[in-house]
Amino acid sequence: MTENVAILCDYGLDDAIATLYLLEFADRFQKIDIIPVSGNFPIEETFVNAKRLLTYYDNPLNNVRIVDAFS
Repeated sequence: MTENVAILCDYGLDDAIATLYLLEFADRFQKIDIIPVSGNFPIEETFVNAKRLLTYYDNPLNNVRIVDAFS
């Protein structure tokens, strides 16, 4: 548990699935930074979608944070 991960996502379906897959292995990393970016959707919407995704995830997320890099 010495590596950090940063994932940049626009939170379409593919990015949401990739994030959930990464979260299943979150205990293998020291820190996971989720960075919402604009792509298919405006940045404000992707930030809300990232928060919503983590809200519904059942496992502990002690080492996971959402980084608001665009405010």
